[in-house]
Amino acid sequence: MTDRPNVLVTRPIMDAPMARLQQRCDVTVHENEFGIPRDELLQVIAGRDAIVTMLTEKVDAEFLEAAGTQLKIVANHAVG
Repeated sequence: MTDRPNVLVTRPIMDAPMARLQQRCDVTVHENEFGIPRDELLQVIAGRDAIVTMLTEKVDAEFLEAAGTQLKIVANHAVG
């Protein structure tokens, strides 16, 4: 068992932030630049401690419920 947070990144991000995440967390990256289909997303977020989303992922009550009560943070990676 690990004390490292379990993090999902929904699309590839820049190398420097990814490297920092990987130093501190167990990271899974969805490598498709077009993102995760909603039904698949709701399955793969279950049990995660943190989720890094993009602007196109809808974070709503259904999303948060699917993730579970252990979820500590949802961070959006965007500019603007």
